[in-house]
Amino acid sequence: SKIEPFGIVLIEAMSRGIPVISTNCNGPRDIINHRVNGILLKNFDSKEMLEAIYYLKNNKNFRCNLGKEAIKTIKSKYVVKRYTSQLREIISNFWINYKETNK
Repeated sequence: SKIEPFGIVLIEAMSRGIPVISTNCNGPRDIINHRVNGILLKNFDSKEMLEAIYYLKNNKNFRCNLGKEAIKTIKSKYVVKRYTSQLREIISNFWINYKETNK
């Protein structure tokens, strides 16, 4: 897609070690580190997409490494325990700032 706010399908695929290819838009850009845990395309272009698919198809080691790094990314950033700690931190910071501005 040209616009993607988050990209749950990326998270689902990456959690299974499936290499992902996406356009370089807001959501995927926050999830994918280009050529580390997935591939980000510069443009919404079918030729560029086809080249990326063929590159993955013909480079097993690269494809496997992307999958392994994708799993690491999911385990470090997108599990419930991580979300919970981030949410607690956000709420804590909110209350600290709220108290300071409302003295």
